Amino acid sequence: MLSHQLMAGLGLSILWINALLIAGAALRELAALRARRARLAGPLLRGRVEQGLGPDRAFATHTVEQVGRAADVRSGIAIHFSDRAYRSTIHGGTLALADGSRHTVPPSDDARSEVWIAPTEADAPPGDAALERAWSEAKQSRGFARSLDRSIREQATIAVALPREEGEATWVFDERFARDWLARREGLAALFIVLELAALAGATAVCFVGGSFESVVTKVGGALCVAWFLGVQPIGVALSEACRPLHRAPVRGAWRRP
Repeated sequence: MLSHQLMAGLGLSILWINALLIAGAALRELAALRARRARLAGPLLRGRVEQGLGPDRAFATHTVEQVGRAADVRSGIAIHFSDRAYRSTIHGGTLALADGSRHTVPPSDDARSEVWIAPTEADAPPGDAALERAWSEAKQSRGFARSLDRSIREQATIAVALPREEGEATWVFDERFARDWLARREGLAALFIVLELAALAGATAVCFVGGSFESVVTKVGGALCVAWFLGVQPIGVALSEACRPLHRAPVRGAWRRP
């Protein structure tokens, strides 16, 4: 039978291995964010969309494919949506640049293309008849499928990062919004790494302060380690979702009617 000391050492080792793996994942998120910020320092086309070549003269479109499921409610209607796929389409068009010149951006059918559009509030439920039809489909096994399209149209002021090397794709975005968004996510990822390791280090220190396994302080330290283990993984998942680039950011949403 393993001694208490050996079991405690094994448990702490497992916790610290988990902590380092989670910190490593957060570091990868941070590196990806910084790589995107580095593209902002490169050559960009900045200007106003003068002409879009897509449907309804759109320059670029971001599409989210969703499926809605009927929620288990006692009264009323509730449909909860989950994302199935994300698609960025750059239709191309003409940009009026700040120096007065014009630049034609060709369409891009690269699946890696990125269209960043600032998140919007969840859409309101449709009229009663449409909501009833959606509800009846949402109760079936296949669910209620819908497509959310948001487009960058003429007169919008945008920046375009064209591919500079193999592996890169065309990126269309609002420059000021993209810089602020990336800076906030970088700060969030860095803060998470520091706090995650500091929290476990503090809990580990408390375990050794008591001096024996029977002391109240040691038991409190053990409880803190368990609390860290239960809390850090969902927080890490939430961080990963928060750092997903905007062309793949979760949208979800719900329709409700009492």
